[in-house]
Amino acid sequence: MNGLDSLVLAEAAFARKDYAEARAHAEQAMALGLDADAYESERGEYVPRPEAAQCEIVIGMALLELGDSSAALSHLDRAAELDRENKRVWANRGHLRRERGELGLAIADLTRALERDSAYAYALLRRAQCFASSNRSAEAERDLERILTTDPYDAAPFELWQSLRAARGASSAPTDLPQPNDWFGWVQRAASASVQRDFASAFAAYDAALALAPNNDSVRQAAASLRAWLAAQSSE
Repeated sequence: MNGLDSLVLAEAAFARKDYAEARAHAEQAMALGLDADAYESERGEYVPRPEAAQCEIVIGMALLELGDSSAALSHLDRAAELDRENKRVWANRGHLRRERGELGLAIADLTRALERDSAYAYALLRRAQCFASSNRSAEAERDLERILTTDPYDAAPFELWQSLRAARGASSAPTDLPQPNDWFGWVQRAASASVQRDFASAFAAYDAALALAPNNDSVRQAAASLRAWLAAQSSE
């Protein structure tokens, strides 16, 4: 077994919420060769160590779940040194800081994650939670709407969005959500609807995408594939 194999085992253990095992496998991965420092190349370029950073993330988040947030933070600090362009590093450290009640620091880290991927739903939700806890409801709503515009079925952001809207007396029905403003956003919404088996909404979203991009064959093919799949299901 090599370090990458152990890292895969660590991530699998974390996914099934066996945090002690996840930590053990991640530590083993580092012992087997993934414990390497980021460095500056001869040309002065920063060279990250993404596998080592991922080990530190797994260990840190496992420690958080096991109740040791201080030790968890030290590992996530280390992850940030190892791979400073990794959105998961900043998002997970932001989540940890939110759990510790360090809302300003959490918002800063989550913003760093979103600077690397502006559509990163995990970071948007966590930052919205921080904004909501900091009485910055308008900013929280904006982050939540960035998720819900393309995936209105995501329960956690939708419930928080509804509670924030209700607190200021605004309507919070699904029809009050903002609409995508480009064809790709509508395709994403169609995909979300298909996963939820809301096929009527999926086809409506594909139609909206085609209205904005009538010559886009990939959208037309995606809608046709969904119709063909539904026809095949109904004939079985």
